Amino acid sequence: MNHDQLKLFKDYSAIAIFAVVISLLAGFTSDSYAQQKDQSVAVITGITTNEDGQFANVSITGTRQLTYTSVKQYSPLGILFYLPETLLGSIETSYKPDSGIISEINISEMAETGHTARILVLLKKDVPYQVADENSGFKISFAKPKEPSVSEKASVTSGTVDEKKDEKKNAGIIQEDLKPIADAPKIATRIGSVDLEKSGNGIVIAVKSDGMINDFKSFTLESTPKLPARIVFDIINIKSSFKKEQIVPANTEWVSNVRHYSSADKVRIVLDTKNKYLKAFSAEPVLNGLLINVGPAEIKTSEISSQPPVRQKEPLAPTKKIAEQPVSNVLKKKSVLSDSKPAWVNKIDFSSEESGKSTITIGTTKPVEYNIIKASERLLHLRLNNTNIPVKQRRPLITTRFNSAVDRITPILKPVKKNTSLVAIELREAVPYVVEQSDTLLTVHFEASSVLPKPEKEAALPDWKEVLTSVAAEPVETETKEPVTKQVAEAKKNLLEPGKRYTGEKIALDFFDTDIKNVFRILREVSGKNFAIDKSVTGKVTLSMEKPVPWDQVLDLVLKMNQLGMVYEGDIIRISPVESIQKESQLKQAEFELFQKIRGQERVMEELVVEYIPISYANAKTEILQHLTPLLTMIEDPLTKQFKNRGSVGVDERQNIVIITDIAEVIKRAKEIVKKLDRVTPQVIIEARIVEASTNFSREIGTTWGSGIGVQPTSLIAGTYGVVSSIDDRVGVGPQRGLNDIGGTYGVNSSINFPTSSDKASIGFNFGRIAGTPLLLNAKLQAMEAQGDGKIVSAPKIVTLDNKEATIKQGLRYPYNKLDTSGNTTTVFEDVDLELKVKPHVTPD
Repeated sequence: MNHDQLKLFKDYSAIAIFAVVISLLAGFTSDSYAQQKDQSVAVITGITTNEDGQFANVSITGTRQLTYTSVKQYSPLGILFYLPETLLGSIETSYKPDSGIISEINISEMAETGHTARILVLLKKDVPYQVADENSGFKISFAKPKEPSVSEKASVTSGTVDEKKDEKKNAGIIQEDLKPIADAPKIATRIGSVDLEKSGNGIVIAVKSDGMINDFKSFTLESTPKLPARIVFDIINIKSSFKKEQIVPANTEWVSNVRHYSSADKVRIVLDTKNKYLKAFSAEPVLNGLLINVGPAEIKTSEISSQPPVRQKEPLAPTKKIAEQPVSNVLKKKSVLSDSKPAWVNKIDFSSEESGKSTITIGTTKPVEYNIIKASERLLHLRLNNTNIPVKQRRPLITTRFNSAVDRITPILKPVKKNTSLVAIELREAVPYVVEQSDTLLTVHFEASSVLPKPEKEAALPDWKEVLTSVAAEPVETETKEPVTKQVAEAKKNLLEPGKRYTGEKIALDFFDTDIKNVFRILREVSGKNFAIDKSVTGKVTLSMEKPVPWDQVLDLVLKMNQLGMVYEGDIIRISPVESIQKESQLKQAEFELFQKIRGQERVMEELVVEYIPISYANAKTEILQHLTPLLTMIEDPLTKQFKNRGSVGVDERQNIVIITDIAEVIKRAKEIVKKLDRVTPQVIIEARIVEASTNFSREIGTTWGSGIGVQPTSLIAGTYGVVSSIDDRVGVGPQRGLNDIGGTYGVNSSINFPTSSDKASIGFNFGRIAGTPLLLNAKLQAMEAQGDGKIVSAPKIVTLDNKEATIKQGLRYPYNKLDTSGNTTTVFEDVDLELKVKPHVTPD
């Protein structure tokens, strides 16, 4: 084998080895990527269906635990599941099981939103369902409707007669002077009385009025060391025949007392009970009032039904005349309105369980169409079509203190679209949820959250909830608000800064004759600030703000209305009367003036100290002295009443030393200033190339620009005679992740080439990094002399200081003849220079 063949063999061998290495690296990269992908994304491996005596089941399995969100839809009827970070395995995309409940199961993958799987379970009939996790997936169970047996159907007629008798017995307390049923029942405007009657294993509270009570809301309060457990009903837009609080003793196992009283826009009914009965109650509107049942029987209802424990509807006793008609007809006349008219939201309730699960219940005057949208990771929009929300129901429900996934519920009436309402649900974290609709009730069930609620005291209610319901334990007394005088109005106007901007969270409030301290407690909960209220702060507040406003604006308004002021003391907002704050301000001003006077006397009597401060880099006289002179201590001349310097400062120019005479405090400040100013001034090297060429040749000049940017260290490849030929192609290419400002790797290399026709002498420039960026720039000039000679005259360098101008000059003295004033010819020399002036500036970065 000759030399050429041996060389060719070595070249082919090197190429083959290189190809093998590249293949191995590509294989390793592909395997690593596949492993990472398998670990980060779940895969659905199977979908099976089966039925038993009670349920029709759909089981979905995956490679790991599946995360899902379910939404119930009505057109077409079915349950829709979204599974983020999930792919479809080798499974069919459509299933049609032989079932009387499940119609079809469709599976698809939403590529436009990343790795998200979509499962739609279409139903033949609307039945309750539940979702439970099992192994590496979850199971959906649909309850089969229970059909009555022949004997049960036969006993319906005889059972109806007995049930009517029981209904008449239970409703005996409200069987007086009832009016016939009209096409639309009369809405109650005034409450006449509240009566009680035991009914088997429970108690019935009958709220009598001049019409039907259907606009009400309820909530429960657990017992505290001072107060019993309470069930509270707020009946909206109604009056009471009584001016003061009325107490009706019950003395039963379920309810001890019933209290009711009225305010400006509602009547509140409070049932004093026990903690174990807080979920064992229900309410039912009737023609002449409202029936409230409390007793253990309601617990069974809440366990069977999928609705929350509050608002569970039992077949409560209607009136004697109502009993003559079928119950379904009565309910239809009572709740279903004309399709052309919008529905109204009459209740928005929230309940949570000890396990962390929670439920939002929304009641309407008739069944409505809805649509729930996931606006963001932790925000849901529940849109109610052809539905209005009354002003009293537009108050946000803050649930941050509950063991629940829900943080806030905000009802909104959308102004852009008529008769369309929106309920914004803010979540603590994204959790699975289920939406169910039953007649006029719409419920949203949320699973438990792993994020704990805000800490609160043991056996105590959240402060904001105590404030909103504090009137449940105290009688309400009404007083007339005195008109505000012009002087008071002007004083309150001065409390706010002109043009002040409010940035607090927006809230909607509605207070009537509320104690001002309770208002501050609500603002404290909303704002998260610490409040300290002076003992002399008293008064009542009446506000009605339908449109949400910032909480800090509400605070300023309340302060103005009650001639109060606030002072920030660290992280605490202290509330006091304006007069008290003004006196404190005057006292502080007097104390400050006294302190200044005493301090001035001490400075006059304090001993003077002489200090020699050497200056290393700056000029003591021109650069340091002007900054130290204003620091000198001033004293007042008792004769001329003018101020003069007690201390002095001078400079020893020979040694570049500052000599200062003053008190110790001034000398300490002077040293700090000198330390910051007396620093090394950055130096800059300026490099240039001066090229000389004769005029008797044709020449061609080319320019090559190159740039690079990225986190890879920038390197240059040198050419002939040390001239930069190109920038390393690896500039900006990984793998150093996280070395840039945006947390990733990036790289850009570019060039602009205008070369000469032949390779001749080159001059290279390296500009380095530009303006503190990782951008590297260089330039290479190519000069070609086709004829004649040329040469590089010099490559001068000069060092200058930051912000100091530097000059590079090269030239000659050119002689020429000139006539003087006498007419004689003289030779005069003129400088012909090639000059470069640069004033560099070094930035701190």
